[in-house]
Amino acid sequence: MTRLLAALSLAGLLAACGPETLVSTGLGMASLQTTDKTLADHAIGLVTDKDCSSLRAERGDAYCLSDQELQARIPAQPEFCYRTIGGVTCYTKADETKSATRLLY
Repeated sequence: MTRLLAALSLAGLLAACGPETLVSTGLGMASLQTTDKTLADHAIGLVTDKDCSSLRAERGDAYCLSDQELQARIPAQPEFCYRTIGGVTCYTKADETKSATRLLY
């Protein structure tokens, strides 16, 4: 990912255009950093109604995945959620120090 960010930065500097180039490069880098997707990935995902990622494709995986395919990749983990003063706190295994009456699900 560092190489990709460096390449995007270099491309923005080599373009030597106006401020719009710097803004679009900055937005692209911010998008890649926060969502692991480029702006083009977001646009293609909106058109296809799928989750598209260049980084995932670079790793040898599928470029676009449907919501069902994404859900199938998430391993099911049991949740033990307890009522607390601040709201609800969840754990992947039961907490023996908590009262069973505070167990929500």
